Amino acid sequence: MTLIETLYQDVILEHARRPRHLGLPQKANRKITLRNQTCGDHFTVAVVLDNEKIIDIGFIGTGCAIATAAASLMAEMTITSSTTEALELAQATHLHLTANGELPHLRLAPFSGVRDHPNRHGCALLSWRALEALLAEPTTTVVQKKLALEERIIAALKTVFDPEVPVNIYDLGFIYKLTVTEDGKVTILMTLTTPHCPVAESLPREVERRIATVDGVSTVSVALTFTPPWTKEKMSNDARLALGI
Repeated sequence: MTLIETLYQDVILEHARRPRHLGLPQKANRKITLRNQTCGDHFTVAVVLDNEKIIDIGFIGTGCAIATAAASLMAEMTITSSTTEALELAQATHLHLTANGELPHLRLAPFSGVRDHPNRHGCALLSWRALEALLAEPTTTVVQKKLALEERIIAALKTVFDPEVPVNIYDLGFIYKLTVTEDGKVTILMTLTTPHCPVAESLPREVERRIATVDGVSTVSVALTFTPPWTKEKMSNDARLALGI
């Protein structure tokens, strides 16, 4: 681990152990609870809005170190921001972590490593997605429907297994990128353990078939890549436990 990686890890651990803005503001006028269906993390985020400005913000809930640290930093970075500024930051953070968008703020650099581990995207983005849903009103219903569709797609991905490994492809870290539009168009970039995997042709087709059956999905496009190569570090904690690693 490099010095900068160690420093970034220290930032995450500091916010996870001593989260800022823990607790809900007494005068909150908007509140939402979101759950990460892949691991059970859940946070309630509440804000006090006045004249399109975040006067106060806080959160409660249960989450891993990454999820808790992200919620802490999210609250610290957006308090006193205008709703437009906060919404833009939330959207830019989502793009940075899931679609290789530019780093929206240097303070978010400790989470950049999550980009290479799609099964941790939900952890790092849970609080940001909650904030985005809060501030997107009156389009909140649209945002929540999109989030719900993403959760159903992930649940479907977790029913697909590599025949050589007794763990689903999502927890194995085979899903490099998942993009879902509001009208149900799904794009998936996935990998396998090696280019010579015997299911290199059949497994992507199986993924496409499974996702096509998910309620709310209109079209599915699945692409296979081996860049970067898959490594055991991309597996979730559940996968490691199941495989005794």
